Amino acid sequence: MKKHFFFVLLFALLGFCLGAESLRNYVCCVRADESDENIQFLRKLKQNEDFYKLYLKNSGLRIFFENLNANGFVVRAPNGKKYVLTIERAVKNSRLADVSFLQEDNSVLSLTNLPVFKSDEDTGLSLVELPDDFDCKLLDFFEGKAEEGENVYTASVFPNQKTPDYFFQSGFLRNPFAPNVLTDFPKITFLYLHSLTTNSLSDGQPLLVKTGGSYKILGINIKNDKKSYAIPGKFIKEFLEKAFKDDSESQSAPTENQSCKAPEEFFATLKNPAASFTDISKFISDEFVRNYGKQILFTYHKKIDEKTNKLKSFEEDPMGYLRATCAFALWSELKGGTPNAKTSAESVCWKNFDGALKICDAKFSKKFRTSPKEDSKSNEFSFGFGYSPYDESAFRIEGGSVKPTEGGTKGFDASLGFDIFCIGAGIFFEREKVDLPVKSSEECTWMNSVGLSARFLFPFYIWRLSCTPFVEGRLGISNLTDIFGGETTRLYFADRVGLEVMPRFFEHVNPFVSVSALHSTYNAKHTYNVEFSAGIRFCLATSDW
Repeated sequence: MKKHFFFVLLFALLGFCLGAESLRNYVCCVRADESDENIQFLRKLKQNEDFYKLYLKNSGLRIFFENLNANGFVVRAPNGKKYVLTIERAVKNSRLADVSFLQEDNSVLSLTNLPVFKSDEDTGLSLVELPDDFDCKLLDFFEGKAEEGENVYTASVFPNQKTPDYFFQSGFLRNPFAPNVLTDFPKITFLYLHSLTTNSLSDGQPLLVKTGGSYKILGINIKNDKKSYAIPGKFIKEFLEKAFKDDSESQSAPTENQSCKAPEEFFATLKNPAASFTDISKFISDEFVRNYGKQILFTYHKKIDEKTNKLKSFEEDPMGYLRATCAFALWSELKGGTPNAKTSAESVCWKNFDGALKICDAKFSKKFRTSPKEDSKSNEFSFGFGYSPYDESAFRIEGGSVKPTEGGTKGFDASLGFDIFCIGAGIFFEREKVDLPVKSSEECTWMNSVGLSARFLFPFYIWRLSCTPFVEGRLGISNLTDIFGGETTRLYFADRVGLEVMPRFFEHVNPFVSVSALHSTYNAKHTYNVEFSAGIRFCLATSDW
């Protein structure tokens, strides 16, 4: 009986694992195909001192321009064509997207420059068109009623530097009719609340149930800071029906007649008393954002921050937030007038971008353009506390000269450590001559000490310099080799207080210098030294932006 039960359990687990594995080529990682010009613009922006002071110091955010990805899964249109269903924020304001599938053999299938077929801000959903010859597993929607306590599952692909990681997890449905906490999606009247673990990359994961030995789509996970929610399949199917119904209109590029309607629609929106500045964001080109976004941001950020969630929206979509800021500037400058054909031509310039007519310039925006000279210099004097986010986690290599305060032979000190935020730890080697004879024939001896160190950092920056006062404690052993020579090995204690100065001219590798007071204790003998050292700091925070 026990043997029979064992085999039943074994086959059940095997079937579960095979079921989970079969979802590998069904879910994928999705990212907007950002242009090289935008990436270079954002890289340059993050090095700007004014931007650092405004957004890094005040917001407390540590990582900007991170590799923004979401998940997605494959759905099929009535005509048999396949699409990736994902969350709208992953491909917001982008016409192309990249997707990556992790295959059964652990190889990666990357598909780039795929058209964004349809996006809907009211439901927060988007479709990315897959090639005609793409083949993968497809799942049906669950047609039954979701019940509280029902087992649910999800599969996801998380980006990694080398190979994406595949995850499968199970949980249960906490509430099939949870109130909608996603105020940005007015068409969603209720959500599924479940127990699955979610994070910033959970957007777009399928929420699944298992019936008759196969998985069915129950919903799609959506990121939330506090709880785990999913958009129910009811709203997904409504979005798909509408998207596929407008198939022929969505797939075709905008005609010249349609493009010409953009200026008319833009000024009609300005006249509409019920509209807001966010309604004209779609008319603003990336070129406009790159040319004027930075200075407009510095001018209007206080006003726009009152109307938008600065920390969340900028962190998730830097270009989208800057586009909204430009939209606010346009709205503020043009809203007061009564636009007509003449003012339309004079106040705003339009340009065709991949078949879509968008704003590339505006009459008032010239005051926001910066010269190359102004753009390349370090801007205004700035001051604040804390490291740059790219300095917060770093390895450091340091070495220097140890000079006794009362005169005498110089020594040497070297250390290797790791700092994260305001704390650090490492190993050290110190060599100094001490008036502590080991043998009766000696007046003093060289003390070679090795051990561990811990330190507290108090970083602040002035202009492009990171200045870091620090307090360090050391514990080690002196003259370790004397163990084999019959001499007594001494415990070594030390404390060190100093200042480290590092220019922030580079993103990941920066030299630094430091000066410190070093107090060492060998049993009852104390030494007092001044240490002058230099080193290199290897910052670990990285970003594709």
